Amino acid sequence: METSVHCKGNERSERFCHFENLCYHNEHKDFIFFMANASMIENVPSDSQNILDLSSVADHTLHFFSFLYLPSETMTDFTVKWINRRSLIFNRFKPDNIMHILHDDILPLHHTLKQIKGNFKLNRNTQEKFDIQILTFEDWPDDIEYQFLYDLFSRHDMLTVNSLKKMGELVCFSDVYVGISKETTWYQYGFYVPQGPVPNSKVTSSQIQDTVNYVLSHIDTECTLCNLGPYLVLLSRKETRRILNEMDLSISIAQHIGMKVLSVSLETHSLVDIINLIRNSKGLIGMHGSLLALAIFLQPGSILIELFPFAINPAHYTPYKTLSGIPSMNIYYANWVNTNEENTVMHPDWPPELGGISDLKDQQEIMNQKEVPKHLCCDDPSWLFHIYQDTIVDINTIIQLVKTMLTASINENTSEKARNIVAGPVRDLNCVTEKNSIRVKWKAPWSLRYIPHKTVQYQLFIFNTQLNSTTSFLITNTIYTYNKTEATYSFLVWVQCQLDNLKGYLSNLVKC
Repeated sequence: METSVHCKGNERSERFCHFENLCYHNEHKDFIFFMANASMIENVPSDSQNILDLSSVADHTLHFFSFLYLPSETMTDFTVKWINRRSLIFNRFKPDNIMHILHDDILPLHHTLKQIKGNFKLNRNTQEKFDIQILTFEDWPDDIEYQFLYDLFSRHDMLTVNSLKKMGELVCFSDVYVGISKETTWYQYGFYVPQGPVPNSKVTSSQIQDTVNYVLSHIDTECTLCNLGPYLVLLSRKETRRILNEMDLSISIAQHIGMKVLSVSLETHSLVDIINLIRNSKGLIGMHGSLLALAIFLQPGSILIELFPFAINPAHYTPYKTLSGIPSMNIYYANWVNTNEENTVMHPDWPPELGGISDLKDQQEIMNQKEVPKHLCCDDPSWLFHIYQDTIVDINTIIQLVKTMLTASINENTSEKARNIVAGPVRDLNCVTEKNSIRVKWKAPWSLRYIPHKTVQYQLFIFNTQLNSTTSFLITNTIYTYNKTEATYSFLVWVQCQLDNLKGYLSNLVKC
């Protein structure tokens, strides 16, 4: 018996591997590749250490995958337990936190399962569980609170490194994929640079909604309160980061907006109940925190209002703003930050993990801060101290925010807006060279009349072949005159139509 492997991706952060007969040694906690002449090894680095990420969080040192080579004839020295169904090995990143569960695990897991050939019917309406054994190899307990979310994706009970220990000395997988997709992630948490959007993220609203629909098809969606008319959901925190005038906020919104406000928390509602309430709501309001990740369950056209304590700059913490900005998510986002220090209640004597700073020499300096400096994850004392403050929010300002965002969502008429449909290339692009200028003309894409939109703009690109430089202009007309500084210069031009700021197809190049 020999091991074989084929990997896709040239870098560790993008590599995904398919093994035949990969084994795991429980005592030594090593994966083993049994080498023989018949072993196939494709696209694997010469050094088998840290070849890929087991987690969707790129380059995190706790989640690297490695294996050891042993001669195939040594397998007879071990007692082997075989797992013969197709399997997937990955690591959950932080399964005690809703944001991390959804963003780092559930969305990537669903996307990965769909990409494994032969595991599912290529039918968007198929919501059957996957016939694949899921295994995780991090050290989280087997009885985590939100395990049910992971269990939605497989017909088989999920195995962990703890359950493998009960199977004997060596556990071998006849057909196993290792790794997890990063394509659905949009945010990085600041391990190497301050947190922010994932550069060049490829996630689409369709991918997110596909997973949302899958989850909803496998949970109990019965919801009595959801049928009581239009309402907003307010996320309530009972222990830390509290809204101290929460009741007044709810009542005032209801009075001024004419819409009920349902206050929910994990202390008073199950996660499934909260998901259902959010799914059927007109929008979500809450203090910055992991539960706001449940905004993925909002219907298109909903609003999301994120609140921040004093000294927390919203521009530095944007996971939910970034989510809302994914094209065609159609979530109307706004934030509010407390700028009045008198409306904050600090807790310097709390434990350090909850922002306590009583043991620090610079505690007074931290308490006097007007803005938390940019920082790395995850235990910066200034960040923890200020984020765990309690806040008296400005009710009038928040009411105006809610009114503005609800009006914007109604005016946009998102229920009839085409999703992910972009303009085709412009037609009949031509360029006429004159003594000191060039005149560029084109016709609108023929498909324009069939695509719902509010604004049409054209991005005109002009490339100077002598200077090797490109200039671009965003215009609303289909003709443009460009003044050139040298009569001998030559140019290449092309145009891109944008509908409601959504970029369409590029035209062919035309030489001037």
